[in-house]
Amino acid sequence: MIQEKQFVTLSNTDKQIIQCIADENDLSAPLDKLFHNQHSNYSFIDIENEKYLFNFLIRLLSPGIDNSSQIKSIGNNFFHCKNPTIQRSKVFLDFIIKEFHLVTNQNTFTEIFYYVVFYFFTFEKFNIDYLSFIKTAPHTEKFSINSLENKEFSDAIMNSVDLFFKKDSDHPKDIFYNLAYFIISSLQKKS
Repeated sequence: MIQEKQFVTLSNTDKQIIQCIADENDLSAPLDKLFHNQHSNYSFIDIENEKYLFNFLIRLLSPGIDNSSQIKSIGNNFFHCKNPTIQRSKVFLDFIIKEFHLVTNQNTFTEIFYYVVFYFFTFEKFNIDYLSFIKTAPHTEKFSINSLENKEFSDAIMNSVDLFFKKDSDHPKDIFYNLAYFIISSLQKKS
């Protein structure tokens, strides 16, 4: 039995995040003709939502698809977007930097911010641990994601994540512990 295709419905807050990505590097553009020819009976909003989701999912499945320049541009797009997930991502990143006395510059901060927003969004929207995907991205080799040096350091990260999410039981702390470790291992400590 053939069923009619159901279109994706994106909330405005979800669409904001995905639009920040697509506005910089729209990977669905080569499929424009296909989207419009196969879905000519559907509204522009339905097609737009499908294209936005396609842009996001391609990046989820192939995290190395954006080059460093595009990552920084998308990260900058995130800075200008008033979205609860993006704001939470920035607060978390700022908190970890301050808590562990890390040093960063604007370019590195923007690049890491790109990954942190993806991390929060993929967990909050799809319950996916994005770090399992980005470990395989070719441009993340410069971020040293190694095993933890010692239990004391591991406990310090866990305590910080617990402190950050003290009032928010919706976020499993072990998932965000990995994100905190990614941030710490990607930045330099102050001398």
